[in-house]
Amino acid sequence: MQQPTLSFGRSVGMRLVTLVFAVLPALLLAAVALAHRSDILLKSEPAAGAVVQQSPARVVVWFSTELDTGPSRLQVFATDKRRVDSGDGGVDLHDPDHASLRVSLPALPDGAYTVRWRGAVSEDGDIVEGTFTFTVSGER
Repeated sequence: MQQPTLSFGRSVGMRLVTLVFAVLPALLLAAVALAHRSDILLKSEPAAGAVVQQSPARVVVWFSTELDTGPSRLQVFATDKRRVDSGDGGVDLHDPDHASLRVSLPALPDGAYTVRWRGAVSEDGDIVEGTFTFTVSGER
């Protein structure tokens, strides 16, 4: 009676080993992809969520890797979804690493603004994008 149980146990064990080896590479790839996306945006000026007393002259965002100049862009929108930047948002060509986006701003009135960024990562062609907000408030 013990022989069939042993045989059954080996069969289940082999199935589990096969399943682990089949699923593990997919899980590792997913973890690497998530890690790649989560640490690509390093910082911004103004900072995400910042309340600034004066309208900034520009928005700059820095990334952990070089960006492709073609599809990468940076835009700023008012709460009514109207675009308020100067239309020159893209990879900062003065940055020797090409790892930052910059856009000029006119004088902005008090209010909340949404920054929308899109970066094409040069090393693998992935497109990463996101948003953050900042507020201009002349009040102290």
